[in-house]
Amino acid sequence: MVDGLKPGQRKILFCSFKRNFVKEAKVAQFSGYVSEHSAYHHGEQSLASTIIGMAQDFVGSNNINLLQPNGQFGTRNQGGKDHASARYICTSLSPLTRFLFPKDDDILLDYLNEDGQSIEPTWYIPIIPMVLINGSEGIGTGWSSFVPNYNPRDIIANVRRLLNDEPMQPMDPWYRGFKGLIEKSATKEAGVTYTITGIIEEVDNTTLRIMELPVRRWTQDYKEFLEALMTGNDKVKEPFIKDYREHNDDTTVHFEVTLTEENLNIALQEGLEKKFKLTTTIGTTNMHLFDSNGVIKKYDTPEQILEDFFHLRLEFYEKRKKVLLDNLEMDLLKLDNKVRFILGVVRGEIIVNNRKRAELFIELHQKGFTPFPKKSKGIDVAIVGATTEEEENEESPEMGKGGVRASDYEYLLSMAIGTLTLEKVQELCGERDKLESEVEELRKATPRSLWLKDLDALERELEEQERKDAEADGARRAMRAKNIGAAAASKQGAKKPRKNTSKAVESDDEDEVLELKERLAAYNLNSSPDHSGNFK
Repeated sequence: MVDGLKPGQRKILFCSFKRNFVKEAKVAQFSGYVSEHSAYHHGEQSLASTIIGMAQDFVGSNNINLLQPNGQFGTRNQGGKDHASARYICTSLSPLTRFLFPKDDDILLDYLNEDGQSIEPTWYIPIIPMVLINGSEGIGTGWSSFVPNYNPRDIIANVRRLLNDEPMQPMDPWYRGFKGLIEKSATKEAGVTYTITGIIEEVDNTTLRIMELPVRRWTQDYKEFLEALMTGNDKVKEPFIKDYREHNDDTTVHFEVTLTEENLNIALQEGLEKKFKLTTTIGTTNMHLFDSNGVIKKYDTPEQILEDFFHLRLEFYEKRKKVLLDNLEMDLLKLDNKVRFILGVVRGEIIVNNRKRAELFIELHQKGFTPFPKKSKGIDVAIVGATTEEEENEESPEMGKGGVRASDYEYLLSMAIGTLTLEKVQELCGERDKLESEVEELRKATPRSLWLKDLDALERELEEQERKDAEADGARRAMRAKNIGAAAASKQGAKKPRKNTSKAVESDDEDEVLELKERLAAYNLNSSPDHSGNFK
C-alpha cells in the first residue's frame, strides 16, 4: 500500500537510486547490476522483464513510468510482449521519479540487511500513493489483488484536501492516453464496478470506424477477432463483416470495417459496442494490499487507501524536518568552525606549520573548536553508492583529552593551503549566510507546508510531461494523415495504367525495341547491317 511496488520492483528502484541512474545503460547490463547489489534470488530474465515493465508507457500500462523507455519496450499492439531483447534496449531513471521519491527521505527508511549487505528498504515512501497511480494486479498465496490506475491529478487534489482538513472527492479509474469512456455501472458494499468502452462510429450505411479499444484489449487480439468475424470460425459460424482495413500505429487504433447494410442494422439493434466486443469491466471489489506493518488488508475504495497513506506520510514529513534540521545545523556549525580556523591561521593566532599534530589538536580543543567524529559507513553506503573500502592513510584513532580523537579535527586540517585566502573566506561566509537562511526557513516550515511544496514541484513536472505528450501526439497525427493521403494518391495512380488500350501497349513495345537497337549500335555489337532485321 505504501509504495505500490513488488519486491523485485523495489530492488530495481533501490539500485537506480544507489547508482544515480541518470545516464542510460542497456537493460541487460542494469539487470546484472541489480542482481549484484540487491541480493536478487531469481533469474536475470525475470529481472529484465520487470525492468521493461517499469519503463512501459503505452495505453493500459503505467500512468507514470519510473524508468525511461529508450528503445522498443513494447506497444499496445501486443500488450508489451513485442518488446525487443534486453541487450538491445536502454533505460535510465525517469525525470519524474525523484519528484515522487525525494532524496531527503532516503535516510529515514528502514533498510534491510542480507548476509551483511545493505539492500532495499522495507518500503519506500513516495509523496503520493504509487499503488493508485500505476495500479496493481497479481496473485499471491491465498490472495489475489486488483487495483485500477487513477489520475495523478485527482490524487494530488485529494491530498491537498486532506492537508486542508476538507472531505475527499470520489476518484474514478483513469488510464493515460485512453480516449474511450470509463463509467460507473454498479455500486456494492464490497466496491464499485466500472464499464470501459472503446470508440466506434458509423461512417455510412456499410462502414464503421473503430478509433479506440477498451483498456488492455490489445490491437493484435482485436485484429484476430475481426478476422474471425470476416472468415468465420468455430465460434462464429457465418461471416458477419465483408472486410476491414487497419490504419493503426504503435500508439493509436484505427480500424475501418465494411459490412452489408442488413448486418449493420442488426449490429445497431444489438448495440455496436456489444456486437464488436468494445466493452470490458473492472472493479474495486478485490483491492487486497499489505499495509505499512506488512499485514494484508482489504480496501473498498481508493479513498481508504489514500487516507491510510496520508497519516503515514505526514509522520515521515515530521521525521524529515527533524533530520534535515539536525543536518543543516551541523553543516552550519562546521562551516562556522572552518571560517574561524582560517581567520585564526591568517592572523597568526593559530600556528600550523612545523608543529606536532598532537599539540595542535590540544590547542584546537582548548580554543573551543567543535570536534566532528568521522561518520561510520552504514546506510550512507547504500544510499549514495559509496564503496565500502577502508579509507587510505587513516590516522590512528589516538584519544586526546576529553575523549576527543585526533581524527575529529581532520575536517579542519585536511583543508588545502589554497583555502587560506581572502576569497575563500568570503566564499565560506557566503555559504554560511545561505545555510543560516535555509535553517531559518526550515524551522518555520511545517510538515504540511513541506508536503505542499513537494506537490507543487511534482505538478510542474507533470505539466512538462503532458506538454511533451501533446507535442508527440500532434506530430504523430500529422504523420498519419500524410501517410493516409500518400496511400490514397498511390492507389489512384496505380489504377491509371489499366485504362491504356492494346495499341498503346504495342507502341510501348516498339519504342523499347528501337531503344535496344540504338544501344547495341552504340556498342558496335553488330558490325553487319544484314542482321538488323532479326530484331523484328
